[in-house]
Amino acid sequence: MSEQNNSENKKKRKIPLALKIILIVVLCLVLIGAALFGYVYSLLNKINRPDPNEVYLTEEELLLIEQEEEGYDPEETGFFEIIPDEDEELWDPNEENAETVPSETEITDPEKTGESNTEQSTETASSQPSGSPSDDSSSGSSSNSSSSGTSSSSSAPKVDTSRVISPDQIKFNPLDNATITGKNLINILLIGQDRRQYESTRQRSDSMILATVNKEKKTVTLTSFVRDIYVQIPGYQNNRLNAAFRFGGMKLLDQTFEKNFGVKIDANVCVDFGQFTSLIDKLGGIDIEITDAEAKVLSLPSSGMVHLNGSKTLSYARIRKIDSDIKRSERQRKVLLALYSKYKDKSATELLAMLDDILPLITTDLSNWEILSYATELLPMSKEFTVITQRVPINKSYYYATIDGRALTIIDFEKNQQFLIDTLLD
Repeated sequence: MSEQNNSENKKKRKIPLALKIILIVVLCLVLIGAALFGYVYSLLNKINRPDPNEVYLTEEELLLIEQEEEGYDPEETGFFEIIPDEDEELWDPNEENAETVPSETEITDPEKTGESNTEQSTETASSQPSGSPSDDSSSGSSSNSSSSGTSSSSSAPKVDTSRVISPDQIKFNPLDNATITGKNLINILLIGQDRRQYESTRQRSDSMILATVNKEKKTVTLTSFVRDIYVQIPGYQNNRLNAAFRFGGMKLLDQTFEKNFGVKIDANVCVDFGQFTSLIDKLGGIDIEITDAEAKVLSLPSSGMVHLNGSKTLSYARIRKIDSDIKRSERQRKVLLALYSKYKDKSATELLAMLDDILPLITTDLSNWEILSYATELLPMSKEFTVITQRVPINKSYYYATIDGRALTIIDFEKNQQFLIDTLLD
C-alpha cells in the first residue's frame, strides 16, 4: 500500500514538459544576456578616462608652456583682433531701452537633419562704450534671416573694433538660484580639445557644445559656447572660457560653466584633433552642404552638398578666417547634425558593431554603469527626439573688446543665462 502511495506522489511531482521548455528558454536568455552584458562592458573599458592625478596648471606655468611648445600660435592665445562680421548684431552696454533679444533656437526635424541648418543672423548694431577709443571702426549692413524664412534689412551703424577696456568694467551677474538642472534634464558637455598629435599635455577647449537632453519634452538641444567669452574661472584670474580646460581639465571647466552660466554639467565627452579625425573616418565621413567661401578654404572643386573625410571635416569645423567664431560654432553643430542624420536610423546591432572602433577614440568622466544607465533609458526613445541648435552669446548680448592684450567676447551674462533657462528648462 505504501509503495503504491510513493509511486503516486512521484507522478504528482513530475515537472510538466511545457514548464521544462520555458525554464530552458529563460535560462538561455539569461546566459545570452549575461554574455552580451559582459561584451558591452568590456567594450566600455576601452574608453579613455581623465587622469585622476591630473594637476591644475598655474597661470604662469601655462604661459611658459604655450611659449615653449612647438607650433605655438599667438592667435590661439589671444593676441589678435576680433573683427565683427557684417551680419553680427552686437550689444551696446550703454544703450538705453535695448531691443528684446530674439529667440535664436533652431528646431531640426529628425527627418531632415542632413540638410543645411543656417543659424539666425541679424544686422550689426553697436556703439562706443564710455571712455573707450574710437579711432578705428568698420561698418556694414546685412539682412536678418532665420530658419522660418522671415527677413528684414537695415543700414548698420559703425562698429568700433579696437575697444580697450579694463576688467572692472565687466559686470558678472549670473542670476541667483537658477542652476540649470533637474530630474528630467541631462547636460553633457562635448569638448573638442585643441591638441595636435605631437602634443602630450592638455590643451585649450577649441569647441564646447552643451548637449542637453530633456526626457520629458523629448528634445536634444545643442548649445555652442563661443570659446573667447570672458568669464570668471574659479581659483584663477578672469580669462577666456576655453582657458579653463587648459588650467584644470573637465572639473574646472564644469565649475566655470556653473559659475558663469548656471549650468550643472552631468558628464563630459572629449576628443582631440587626431581622435576627431579618426572618429569621422571610422564613421565613414559626413555629407554636408558648404558655401563657395568654405569650398575655397577647403580646396574643394565645388560647393553644395559634399562628402568630407575626417581631415576635411576637422578643417571645416575650424574655419574662422572667412567670418567669425559665431559662424564657426554653427559649422561645428552642423557636423553633429550630419552625424545624427546618418546614424539615427541604424539598428542597435549596427551601432554595437561600431563601438569597438569608436570608444577608444573618446575620453569621458562617465562610469561604465552610468553609460549603460543612460543608454538603457534613452535609446528606446531616441528616434522620437527633436534636435534644437543654438549658441551663446545670443544676438545683441555681446561685443568685442581687448583686455590685458587679449581680444575677447564680452557678454551680458544675465541675458544669456535667462536665454538658457527659457530654452533648456521651460
